[in-house]
Amino acid sequence: GKADRDVVFVLMECLTSEENFNFYYPLLAGRLCQNSRMYVISFHYYLWDQIRGLNRFSDAGRRNLALFIKSMLADGHLGIRVFKPIDFLG
Repeated sequence: GKADRDVVFVLMECLTSEENFNFYYPLLAGRLCQNSRMYVISFHYYLWDQIRGLNRFSDAGRRNLALFIKSMLADGHLGIRVFKPIDFLG
């Protein structure tokens, strides 16, 4: 529903606006994903949109986003299909 999208949006906006990476964000996101499949789907859609528009972030925001994705993949909360919008051949 809309509530899970709003939670994901706020969490990710906070993550990408901070100067340093905060490990609290992937921990919280992981807990949300464990409790509801809808959060996994919401994170996938949010990350797909953000990967397409990476130039809107500062260097710190891009680094934080990359570290977040790395942490979520390593912990098994998100799958490799998070990279679906990336054209690796082009």
